[in-house]
Amino acid sequence: MSIFASFGQNHPTAFITIVHAHLPIYGITQIVSEQIGDIQLAIKIYRDQLATGCMRPEMTLADYGFQGNSDPDEPENVLLYYDYDVPIIDCPILLADHYF
Repeated sequence: MSIFASFGQNHPTAFITIVHAHLPIYGITQIVSEQIGDIQLAIKIYRDQLATGCMRPEMTLADYGFQGNSDPDEPENVLLYYDYDVPIIDCPILLADHYF
């Protein structure tokens, strides 16, 4: 995660979206999946770059202390990080060395 943090918004996997504070973390993983493609198996959401503990999917942003703002024109800015496991492809055609 921290590898790409220095790129800021210039990296293709970085994006900004507005959500409600009552949205479950699972909903955020669905938004991430839509943004970067549906090839990931397990997306994990973190509050910091150190990935000290992933946010539980059944909890909401409000449960983690992000209350949001009552004025929809001025949402609370929150920076979250995500990570995902790349699926293992066990297909001989995809694993073939096409440059040989």
